[in-house]
Amino acid sequence: VRLPHEVLTRDFELRPFLYDKSLVDAAEYRVNQYTRHHVTLAHGEENTWPVGYYTDKVALGKHENFYRGSAGVTFVRSRITLWIIKGSDICKCGCGGQCTNDAIQLEMNHSFNLLQNARYLDARWDGRPWLDSDYWRRTKVGEPLPIRGAVCEYRGDWPERCAKACMKGHGATCGCPCCDALSTDQHSRYSECSLHSLPWKTRDHDSYLAELKTQM
Repeated sequence: VRLPHEVLTRDFELRPFLYDKSLVDAAEYRVNQYTRHHVTLAHGEENTWPVGYYTDKVALGKHENFYRGSAGVTFVRSRITLWIIKGSDICKCGCGGQCTNDAIQLEMNHSFNLLQNARYLDARWDGRPWLDSDYWRRTKVGEPLPIRGAVCEYRGDWPERCAKACMKGHGATCGCPCCDALSTDQHSRYSECSLHSLPWKTRDHDSYLAELKTQM
């Protein structure tokens, strides 16, 4: 596991030309999530970069797969790998991988907060003294990061969690993330469908999140 504030800082220092906003079409990154982000508003667009965090599941041969977490400035084409874990190693307690995912995510969130605050680690998060392998981190205590990131993209593909929530298979009570169809009657209104209208009303994101919590 690598910490996003450290790997993004290193890439920013090694390849500064990739992070030059003047070479990029502003429409690629000047979206509301970035321009209205509290970090951007506090420090200005000239002093912040839009950052994204991504997880995806990748096939590894015929019978194995792995999950990967990566991060990057949104307009930079490459993503930097932060962690990898084999699918066979995720928790099998019935949580759909939540125990594994949450443990990793806590560390990622800590690090992204440091990136938003533009600060290096002041101490180990587990409260232990610095280890011998932390010699580089000890030298950076109290120093500012050369890059400040506003985390405005957070995307993931964790199929076990989707299956646990019954969302992809429309098995939840309100299984569709886009409309108000109920799993009990979603197949009974096809006769009302036309090229001009659908019987189901568009669902707002808050109601989807509320339903997701009941499934999790």
